[in-house]
Amino acid sequence: MKNKGLLRWTAALSLVALGFLFSGSLAQAKSDEDSKKGIAAAKAGKWDEAIENFLKAAKDDPGNKRVQYNLGLAYRQRGFAQIKKEKWQGAINDLGEALKRREDDPAAYRFRAFAYLRLRKWKEALSDYDVIVKEKSKDTEAIGRRAFVEVQLKKYDKALTDYTAALKLAPKDSDMMLARSYVYETTDKFDKALADAQAALKIKPSNTDALAAKKRLEAIIARGGSREPTPDPGTPIPRKAVPSVVPKVLPTARPR
Repeated sequence: MKNKGLLRWTAALSLVALGFLFSGSLAQAKSDEDSKKGIAAAKAGKWDEAIENFLKAAKDDPGNKRVQYNLGLAYRQRGFAQIKKEKWQGAINDLGEALKRREDDPAAYRFRAFAYLRLRKWKEALSDYDVIVKEKSKDTEAIGRRAFVEVQLKKYDKALTDYTAALKLAPKDSDMMLARSYVYETTDKFDKALADAQAALKIKPSNTDALAAKKRLEAIIARGGSREPTPDPGTPIPRKAVPSVVPKVLPTARPR
């Protein structure tokens, strides 16, 4: 009797195990089917559909690294598409999902940093630019934009360091030269500010901003460093603000 009971118990256990295997194979088959649909949608550039199918595939087969990788790519590409449409928060959300699945993706950081920058979320933008510059120390675009963000956060010393590093890599960049000039001016280093404005004009004589900066700085230096010739009593002396116009040119790095 004991043997018969043991046999029945073993048979029942085998059926349960078989049920688990069968159930698992069905889930995997469904995951594969949804994954194929996702790939087809991705090839057609239908990122919403691709993400929807990859999410279904991931739900049925959570440990499938290939599905997670494809899902990350789909989020990444939809994020890039949202950047082009100037849907900044949507892009930030999608690129964040992409980075959860692949942390070593400089392009995703670059485009997310740009979205943060356009939303004037300076601290978040700085964090992403830090990652990019650490990975690519000679990336003039990233260094220059990090400097711009540092200026908005009033981290002038760091901004000067970054602009100087960028100019060593791109000495003929008149816009970068003028940007450093503005930081020097904001920190009352008028001689250095004028030198940069003059250098920017030498590189690009048609740069009207550089010409205006040159004239303004020459007048300030002639007045012994006074920003205004006759400020009204009790009125704070106006300070030339560092340009706060957020760059609108898309990052040059292309998705890989």
